[in-house]
Amino acid sequence: MKNKNLIYLIGSLLVLVVGYLYWFLLAGNVTSNNKTTFVYIPSGCTDEQFKQIIQDSSVIQRTSSFFSLANKMGLWGHVKAGRYGIEPGMGNYHLVKMFRSGQQTPVRVVVNKFRTPGAFFQKLNQSLEADSMAFAQAFMDSLFLNDLKLNHYQMPSIIIPATYEVWWNARPEQVAQKFATAYRSFWHEGRRNAAAAIGISIPEVVTIASIVEEETNQNDEKEDVASVYLNRWRKGMKLDADPTVKFAVGDFSLKRILNVHTAIESPYNT
Repeated sequence: MKNKNLIYLIGSLLVLVVGYLYWFLLAGNVTSNNKTTFVYIPSGCTDEQFKQIIQDSSVIQRTSSFFSLANKMGLWGHVKAGRYGIEPGMGNYHLVKMFRSGQQTPVRVVVNKFRTPGAFFQKLNQSLEADSMAFAQAFMDSLFLNDLKLNHYQMPSIIIPATYEVWWNARPEQVAQKFATAYRSFWHEGRRNAAAAIGISIPEVVTIASIVEEETNQNDEKEDVASVYLNRWRKGMKLDADPTVKFAVGDFSLKRILNVHTAIESPYNT
């Protein structure tokens, strides 16, 4: 009887220990309801700042057990910056491992149309960690542009509409290189040859296309509008394109282009 009681006691203790370990390590410790919650850890984040971010986010239910395991697994001093997707059902072990190894979730930056470089840099600033000025410096860097055979006026040529997956804390130079890769891929040999066949460069193709895009929203009109500007281009005429004056003035709400607008001195005034 004593042996049976001892076995029962040991078994009960094992069940308790296993149960506690499961609760401590693996049991779900996330408050989100069937959706991913994102936590952003900035570059240079200290351990104390990290703890505050976790507490303020309210995404982890039992922060004391999470911090306790973080201490045991040596997380302090090794938290990686980034954008982390916290999934329902995640336990402490998975969470600590994720923050220590930097298993972050990339940002999907959707690039459509931007009227100015500033608007593009602001979009990157809204989606990623670095600020607009840092992105402007990276994209306008002379060595970066020289490698693409572009000058700073032609920089917008590399902004190819697409969806880009980027690490939230990626350096601006890394982001610029991702766009440069997309630019090179888009302008493959077939497209380069097509541009050469009509006697205009890649930046010139983009310039005319952007004018046409601003001139009309009707897709069935764009070919005719492009033909008008290409004919003027080939004859050495002024383009007389209203969208370029709006760009030069910096006011896209203009309904009528007047002499006061066309008189502005700007390399963008056609």
